[in-house]
Amino acid sequence: MLRDYLINNSIIKFGDFTLTSGKKSDYYIDIKEAGTNPEILEVLGKELSGHISSKKIAGMELGAVPLLISTSLQLKIPYIIIRKTERTHGTGKRYIGQIVSGEMVDVIDDVATTGGSILKSVNILRGYGAIVKNAICIVDREEGAELLMKNNNVNLISLVKISELR
Repeated sequence: MLRDYLINNSIIKFGDFTLTSGKKSDYYIDIKEAGTNPEILEVLGKELSGHISSKKIAGMELGAVPLLISTSLQLKIPYIIIRKTERTHGTGKRYIGQIVSGEMVDVIDDVATTGGSILKSVNILRGYGAIVKNAICIVDREEGAELLMKNNNVNLISLVKISELR
């Protein structure tokens, strides 16, 4: 079961943590660190692969990138890396990969909290003509992401909800 795997491999850590937002939490989801381990990354890619319905996937740099690569390799489908900010050098593109207008794309993220970063990815993709109906995350912290996605016509699929880990 993925829940046990996340805990047994210290992807979910329990203790006293300060999050990026400054908020205190009694748990920490460390998927970025876990993504540096090829065995764990392969397991996460396989788990995500079972929920992909499009022929292309996308996600925001940094946290989604290893997950995109692993899932892409599992399914043999291309991926798009969305940049957090606009680029003023090189090609100036907001993304790496190919976005085809009218093409379905599933969004992947490591952790969903409020859903803001997922929605940013969705809106960027939609702005370039992609059709986004699904977003898949490893863990939903259950702090509003599911409702935000629903309000923006996106189905949020979480492999694990934080309430299942406590």
